[in-house]
Amino acid sequence: MSPFQFETEKLREKQLEYEYNLTGIILHWKRLHGVRKTISYFLQTDLFHEIIVWNNNPQINLTILKLDIKNYSTENIRIINSKDNLKDEAKYRTCIAAKTRACFYVDDDWDISHYTKSLIASYRSDPNLLHSITEPFTYYTNLLWSYFDDTIDLHTGFSWIGCGSVFSREHAQRHLQFLDKCLSNNSHFFQLSDVFFSIWLNDIPTQMITNIRYQTNPAAEKSVAFSSIPNFPTLQYQSSLAAIRILEHFLRSNQSDTSQINFPRQQIRRFPYYIKSPSLTDDFIFYSNILPYDLHKVTFNITRDFERGTTLNLPKGSHVRYFTSHSPLKAVDRNLKTCWHSTRMLRSDDFYAIDFLHIQTNISFLLYVNHSLELQKNLVISISFDGLWWISYRSQNGIYTKTSKDTGQVQLHMILFSSDRFNPGFQSFRYIKFQTLNQSHDRFQVKPNSTVCSLRGDQWIVLTTINYPTPTIYKLLQLTSEWHLIVVAQQQTPINWLSHINGNQSRIWFLSLNEQYSMDYSILQHLPDNSHARKNIGYLVAIQCGAKIIYECEDNVLLDRNDIYVLPKRVQPKHVPWISFHRERSPFVNIYGSFGQSSVWPRGFPVSELRNITEDGWHSVIRNDENNTYAYIQQCLIDGNPDVDALYRLAYPLAIDQIRFDRNQPSIVLQPYTFSPYNIQNTITYYEAFWGLILPVTTTFRVSDIWRSFWVQRLLWDIGGRLLFGTATLDKINSSNSYIKDMDEENQLYHQSGSFVRFLVSWSSTLPTLIERILRLSKDISQAGFWKSEEINVIKAWINDLQLIGYSFPTIIGPSSISNSVVEKRAAVCVTGLAECVQEAWTKNHHHIRNSLQGDMDIFLFLSSSMDIEPNLRIDRIKQARTYLNTTVTVLYEDRDVNPNIPSDCEPNFIVPTSTYKVAPYYQQLWALAECYKLVKNFEKRFHIKYQLMIRTRVDIVAKEQFTLESSHSIDINTTLLVPPNRFFIILDDGFAAGPMELMHHYMTRLYSFKECPSDRIYHSELYLARYLKRFTNVTYDKTLPTAADALPHGPTNCH
Repeated sequence: MSPFQFETEKLREKQLEYEYNLTGIILHWKRLHGVRKTISYFLQTDLFHEIIVWNNNPQINLTILKLDIKNYSTENIRIINSKDNLKDEAKYRTCIAAKTRACFYVDDDWDISHYTKSLIASYRSDPNLLHSITEPFTYYTNLLWSYFDDTIDLHTGFSWIGCGSVFSREHAQRHLQFLDKCLSNNSHFFQLSDVFFSIWLNDIPTQMITNIRYQTNPAAEKSVAFSSIPNFPTLQYQSSLAAIRILEHFLRSNQSDTSQINFPRQQIRRFPYYIKSPSLTDDFIFYSNILPYDLHKVTFNITRDFERGTTLNLPKGSHVRYFTSHSPLKAVDRNLKTCWHSTRMLRSDDFYAIDFLHIQTNISFLLYVNHSLELQKNLVISISFDGLWWISYRSQNGIYTKTSKDTGQVQLHMILFSSDRFNPGFQSFRYIKFQTLNQSHDRFQVKPNSTVCSLRGDQWIVLTTINYPTPTIYKLLQLTSEWHLIVVAQQQTPINWLSHINGNQSRIWFLSLNEQYSMDYSILQHLPDNSHARKNIGYLVAIQCGAKIIYECEDNVLLDRNDIYVLPKRVQPKHVPWISFHRERSPFVNIYGSFGQSSVWPRGFPVSELRNITEDGWHSVIRNDENNTYAYIQQCLIDGNPDVDALYRLAYPLAIDQIRFDRNQPSIVLQPYTFSPYNIQNTITYYEAFWGLILPVTTTFRVSDIWRSFWVQRLLWDIGGRLLFGTATLDKINSSNSYIKDMDEENQLYHQSGSFVRFLVSWSSTLPTLIERILRLSKDISQAGFWKSEEINVIKAWINDLQLIGYSFPTIIGPSSISNSVVEKRAAVCVTGLAECVQEAWTKNHHHIRNSLQGDMDIFLFLSSSMDIEPNLRIDRIKQARTYLNTTVTVLYEDRDVNPNIPSDCEPNFIVPTSTYKVAPYYQQLWALAECYKLVKNFEKRFHIKYQLMIRTRVDIVAKEQFTLESSHSIDINTTLLVPPNRFFIILDDGFAAGPMELMHHYMTRLYSFKECPSDRIYHSELYLARYLKRFTNVTYDKTLPTAADALPHGPTNCH
């Protein structure tokens, strides 16, 4: 189709909207609450030129003030207070008072939010008909109440209009004239004039099928419905007989007699008879030309069929049961276990089609078919601007087919249509049709799915708010790269939120509660109105509209740049040089420590484990040697007021708004089976991890995103993904939350975070698909008591929704294929001491060690951060150690109380006075040596490495000259320990040592030997060490090696 045709048809659409502008009509009787809700919806949609309320209750005087309209102008609302209760007649009298050519009518007890746009679009496509909506059984009944007699131009049918209908003002005016002329002697029929209206139009109404829903009205307004009065069945029966008798009579009479009433004879409909259902999101209409039976073949004879349109003729039997179980409603009900079935075998030119309500470009939708793929492939696909003139699309470009199984293991053929990839000239349309060319013994079995996306793109931001637009919102709308913003409303969100956005709104999609309710996601029924979990809807919309990456934040943050900081999902060591790992006593790491704030902890971090983690290593990282790391989830930190728990806020109130993370710290990924909580405040999620976006609903708000972060991390490893943390890219403004209330909401975190993560560490599954593992884990979490059983149903609904919108779940990746073959390396270097002098001493000594030994070596920096120095200087020293890159493993820890287990009856002799010789630091030093040795051995085991040698050195010593550990003379480092002599005693110096791993074991772990009291009780460091080593190995002294005496001097101007 040419650009000219596109512009012409778009202009025609605009003309139809203008020509058939609408008046919204509602009758009031005794349900004022229902009237208010309907008017509120009318105003929110902005689809109506005016609104007229006809008050049928003469006992009250209805005013605009009583309608309680807030946040909207009442300029275009009129009220007509009737002196009498005119019942149905009032609908048509209201319509003829309208300023527009067409009227939209609904009773005051129906919820029309999920089909209004579809009903209006259907009317404008064929405005000479009555367009209405009902449920499947009533639709079938109304078809039975159809009348055809070609000899007198009779071709009419019945439809109620109360659930929602659109008709012309001209038809309403003519109807009142017919009532006056035909029923002047039977005016009691006026009150049920709906029965006469559709029949006297003498054309089959266009009726759509949906799940009609009652509004929820207060108990005080539950008045008796008109259809419930005692004489209603009789009145309906008599009206039905009268309506068809009168029409048949006048059509059979001589129409040349001008005294006769001129009922219409010619059908002026644009389309044949179709069966239709609007999507539950009110964004498309599914329709077909295959009706439950052939209407025009059932002729009408007034003599024998006069009761056809009465309650004496109701559908029954297997045919109607089959239809109601497989009606077009089943095509759009969001349940993969149901679909529309054509009610008969296929004939040539049978079709099913989708009407997207208006001409659109780059439409994307899914089609699930249960009929044979062969049948589907042989259908002719055509597109149209107006539904009348069609052009065939014979290419496969933009059409993708995948066979899968739903959650009930039913095989489905899923076909994705992306018109942005259709051939040029086919990318814009309103209608798409799938038509047979030949007869077939097969039946159509179809389920389409589409949210018509007003925005499409790869990058989406999803947030929820209860405030009017904040500076954060405006910043997000002005980003350098093209991000689309979804704002998900909650119950407390101002309903006119969008009208407060000044400037360009082209990148924003405000999901009001009403729009959310109109969507057909299964998860909707599980979401509280006033909950952050409503973001789950925003995630689904973004995914359905093309998201490849989703960013989350809150509306009270300040971006420090003009774009969102995102690393590629496949990162390399140049992006992420470090992998964080947990130590012995906890599966957690305190990620804040790795970014310069070891005394601060994130919300969700188990405070009871803070001491263990801090003492074991508040910063513990391994050099990233992976060529590719798949960082599917990326959490950047927040300066100022980061996401800490209420305990921290109450304990350190003056620190809030003052916390600053190290902006120079490179990003860090977490090793599998290492946990850290992440939140919804500055987070990137890539497509591969979209399955894990769901926020739990059975926990408190302060627990929900943390619980999500834990279980998602566990399954992330199963698909080869990692969690990445980056430094702060936002500042957060302090919120006015009640910390006591927050603490109450965080209660589950304080008590269960540790046990929940340990449960996840122990959990495993051999199920072959990610969906199966998600479902299994959700049940196991519930059985373990970490969330309620209702959460299982929520997750099932989430998975169903993801499947319906075409999300492709990643495949399970088997266990890491690290080779079992052992790699030999020359040496492991343990560097211990205080986290100081890294630049001044260690970098130089590192150079000497590298030059002293041939072969591959790994550096293990194992340093204490317990330094009693000026705070700013301490921060600088720790930063030097933390950011030092030329290392294999870095662990920074706080000193613990070390008990050497010296027997109680052994009085140790350290020779040097304890005022000079600090015994406690000595124990710390020995503990660090033992821990570093254990760290190396664990590293060997995990990565299948075998070190030949180990070197032990203090961090603060510098060799005076280059030394060598490999020489051609008799000293063989492979068989002996090399140690420097002490410069003050005729014994060894314990500042440096090197030798085979099995011999260095004795050197490094001598602390554990203190439980045996020496005969002379001497525990002096060098004396004890020399004597101890003689029991196991020979020791060779090498005076060229650095000693403790080579340590840089202490002092306020030095590094320690």
